[in-house]
Amino acid sequence: MIMLRQHYKSSVGTGTNYIDVLPKTLTLRPAFTAKRFDRRGITLFKEVNVVPPQALYTDAIRDTLACKHTIFELRAQFLKRLCQELKRVILTTWVPGTAHAVLHSSGLDSRMLSWTIRELWREHGDDWLGQVVFLCSKWEAESFNAQMQYEGWSKDQYWAVDADKPKQRYYEWSISDFSGAWQRANGASAIPVNLFWYLVARAQETGRLPASVQTYSGQWGNTVMDATNAEAVRQQQVRFYYSVLRQRPFKGDSVVLPFANERFVRAVLSSKIVLGHKLRPLLLASMDERLASFPNMASDGDRHRRIANDLIQKMIRDYDNSWYGKHVRPGAKPQWKTTEFQPFWSRWTAASLCEHLRKEGHTIRW
Repeated sequence: MIMLRQHYKSSVGTGTNYIDVLPKTLTLRPAFTAKRFDRRGITLFKEVNVVPPQALYTDAIRDTLACKHTIFELRAQFLKRLCQELKRVILTTWVPGTAHAVLHSSGLDSRMLSWTIRELWREHGDDWLGQVVFLCSKWEAESFNAQMQYEGWSKDQYWAVDADKPKQRYYEWSISDFSGAWQRANGASAIPVNLFWYLVARAQETGRLPASVQTYSGQWGNTVMDATNAEAVRQQQVRFYYSVLRQRPFKGDSVVLPFANERFVRAVLSSKIVLGHKLRPLLLASMDERLASFPNMASDGDRHRRIANDLIQKMIRDYDNSWYGKHVRPGAKPQWKTTEFQPFWSRWTAASLCEHLRKEGHTIRW
């Protein structure tokens, strides 16, 4: 697959999990502030840097990002070929008989994913499918639930996570856990929440999914299918590589993003038919016209969500009582009481990480 996660390098090694490459002795950058997009290549600690994306390119990725429009075909043939390629990707990556978490919004890419899984289920049966739960945030629950019902999934196979919670308390389970914030953020982050982690973790905590799951997501669908050429995909890949989107981890033993599969990307970019923003609606309609008619609620996901006052106060207390909050950046406060990107979330997640590292025996100099 095209690179899905940001990589980090230190004397310990290279990896996508920030904590795995941290030496026992670390030098803090006191002024470091995580950003939504950050091409500086530095991290909270001087011993660890971000690996440039070009250094991670395999021959297959280079070939994919150099793909040209070479295939002559009719529009119907093109759409059919993409449907077949999406099926192939899911069929060859799906681990039969195990538990699967599928991150789902109300959008086009998610519907293509769930519909294709449904088609494969009909072809290969219950043993192939195993346990599956489609998971959506509260913000897109209405359309998501209607889509799941239309596709024929049973109620134990989908869940709009915590849809009954008041809006200002939606992320309470996550942001109240200061000790684990570093893990959900993968270090210091410009945002305090992570739907990629939160939805699966809540399903596991409530018994809807076991501890071991394979996670699927429709992410990258718009990036790949809206592109008019390979260079556009490459530019987006680099842009998002240096973003929170590629920093934060997914919850799951393994993670599959079918639309980022190299063969699927090449299938899109190799056709002489270039539809741009029209491609995804047409592709979904070719699968099922009724499914394509459901509204896309297009929520902001993790962003712009109001946090209740008492939860904000708890986050400030947790921060003030931490080693980082007492000694490195004392008195830091949020500029606004929402999940939107802001410097305080960088301080809060950095404080959580330092608490964990100090307990694990790391020495932090500054």
